[in-house]
Amino acid sequence: MKRFSLILCGVSLGIASALGGCSTQAASPSSQQVAANGPKLIIQLRSAPSDASAAQAALAALAQRLQLSWQFERELGGGFWVVQLPQPLSQDALNAQLARIGADPAVQSAEADQLQQTQPAP
Repeated sequence: MKRFSLILCGVSLGIASALGGCSTQAASPSSQQVAANGPKLIIQLRSAPSDASAAQAALAALAQRLQLSWQFERELGGGFWVVQLPQPLSQDALNAQLARIGADPAVQSAEADQLQQTQPAP
């Protein structure tokens, strides 16, 4: 077992040195920018846009009506669209924004794009 651990350690060191070793540099500006972005939202509009450009226009009009700023991310499929807010929000602020967005007559549904994990039943 000890020999296996030493071999594994040696392989790990070899891979690390082949990849350039560990870096102690500060994070690059692009990685800092990604971390500073806000949450992603999944929005379904009542009238399904014909394509991505129509969806972008509809979502831009929605953002303007609600005086929000977001970045169009992508189509999720099934009439759902992903947008990203520019700054992080607390859970309460996020819930308030989702309620505002969901109250708009053009919106079928709005929810946060969050990782869901199933739990075994007791």
